[in-house]
Amino acid sequence: MEDDFRGAVTTNPEDERPGASRTSFLYRYRPNTHPVKPGDLHKGGRLQVLALEEKSRYNADFAVPAQPFGVVWRDVDPEDPHADARYKDAARFNRLEGAHFAGGHSGSTTP
Repeated sequence: MEDDFRGAVTTNPEDERPGASRTSFLYRYRPNTHPVKPGDLHKGGRLQVLALEEKSRYNADFAVPAQPFGVVWRDVDPEDPHADARYKDAARFNRLEGAHFAGGHSGSTTP
């Protein structure tokens, strides 16, 4: 996860102007070694960002609780993952504290 404070908090989910809303992304790291043992993360892997099948550049802050989405993980450049995630139309978030994943579903610990 990242907390990127560029931009402003918006109340308009349709506002696509650069800087119109804060743009943070959810990432995962997929190591090259399986199964993973201590020290294997240094052997390389792929950094990926969450994107949605149905909506490009979707601002997830405006999603309805428990709304289902098809998730796509896109490889991003680890040298500048934020810029590459924006270029690859990843799902946007304002903040991700309290997010969790269990039983095949994600949720939030905050109401």
